[in-house]
Amino acid sequence: KTRKSFTNGLDLLQEIMQRALAVPDDKYQVRFWCARDAQDGYRIKNHSKCAVFDGKNESAVAFIGGSNVVPTMESGDADCDMIVSGPVATEVGGTFDHLWDCLDTEPSMKEFEQEFSPYEEEKKLESAINLLPHQSWLDTNATVALLRSNPSSSGEDVILRQILGVIATAEESVYMVMGHCNFPKPLAIALSGACKRGVKVKLLVNSLFSSDLRVNQRDMFLSLQQLLHIAPDVEVWTTALSSIRQEHPTSDPVGRTATTDSSPPFLHAKFTVIDNKWSAAGSWNVWTRAAYHEIEHELFIESTLVAEALIAKFEKDRKSTSIRLLHADECLPGAGWCPSGCQLCQQYGPFFLNI
Repeated sequence: KTRKSFTNGLDLLQEIMQRALAVPDDKYQVRFWCARDAQDGYRIKNHSKCAVFDGKNESAVAFIGGSNVVPTMESGDADCDMIVSGPVATEVGGTFDHLWDCLDTEPSMKEFEQEFSPYEEEKKLESAINLLPHQSWLDTNATVALLRSNPSSSGEDVILRQILGVIATAEESVYMVMGHCNFPKPLAIALSGACKRGVKVKLLVNSLFSSDLRVNQRDMFLSLQQLLHIAPDVEVWTTALSSIRQEHPTSDPVGRTATTDSSPPFLHAKFTVIDNKWSAAGSWNVWTRAAYHEIEHELFIESTLVAEALIAKFEKDRKSTSIRLLHADECLPGAGWCPSGCQLCQQYGPFFLNI
């Protein structure tokens, strides 16, 4: 039999549900997350992503990071996930248990009984999706901790608080790549302080040429404009068309090799590396929305091997996809990197109302 490749999330969901119908009821359960803020009643989204195996045992293994179940052509290899084992894998399973126990209803399976055909244009992409090759553990001696954020109308972001604390003690470097982001003023101030101490700071973000969610682009670039006013020494890199990279003075030679004009991949990775030894990686974006609307969980890792691997990935993606924004005014809507007229609905913001 040939292995079926999935290129569409609905296609994969349909397959899972159809197979679930054939499994005895006491062996397979499905629940859909649906929750609201206790005070204001708005929807709370589960943005955490994980898969846990034998979570109650000492041999527990967990996948955690930025990827969704289905790989996409848009993100390619520009995502980031971790595989952990032992007690921290059990903690990842605790996030799943927390979400599962909050629900007391299961969906009707009848709506998934019909056959589903993937879109014709996506069938052409099936051959491009490959399984990850087997890899050995990168660092069996890494120290790893897990933190889960619980959003609410109070606006507390415990993950951001931890990262701000480590930035405050940074001595050499800060690398940060975010799939979707909105850099709050406290982070801009912290990065400014790091630059004044001689710390090298690099940020890598999506532009309108690569983002799959354009409604947040205006807010993101206005926050970058504010950041560059507060911390002008921060290097801000954003994705660009290959034709732009060909001519831009800041682009790396690696990014000028394309022979045809093409869009950059969607940077869906979410990680921070500080002083080549401390890393944060998971589902969390630097985004004000996360404090109010999105459940996240993040790994905090002490390991030079992991840090070096993430920095190598950062530099690979930066060199092949991006140019540097040299002036704060380049971040204005309509300046070429974000849409000029894109406003956000109330649940996404906007957080910048003066422009």
